[in-house]
Amino acid sequence: MTDKSVGGTVTAPVGFEDKTFAELCQTTCNSCCKDNNGDSFFTGEAIDNYYPAKTCANMKELDTTGSYAGFGWGDPCTKTIAQILTDKSAGGPALAPVGFEDKTFADLCPKTCDKCQ
Repeated sequence: MTDKSVGGTVTAPVGFEDKTFAELCQTTCNSCCKDNNGDSFFTGEAIDNYYPAKTCANMKELDTTGSYAGFGWGDPCTKTIAQILTDKSAGGPALAPVGFEDKTFADLCPKTCDKCQ
């Protein structure tokens, strides 16, 4: 915030003190409508074997109405990354996308989860 404070005090919006301008202004920066943060997705044997497309939309479709709907996992958009890793552990090892270990699937996949404005 020091860059713009020459003429006075500048305060970050509440909840965005440690965020980037792109996170605050998603539409302006066009970051909201990109899933997988551009290239980050789950990795590991369970993902390679059951989600080879490695896309947010594919995981959501398979888990809600596709081949894995019967497992009862439901919409991944309502889950944390940790919950998803627990769900997928039956299929083998799975790792969180880098930088999303403590986030939600909706954070990783804003387009798929209809978070875009």
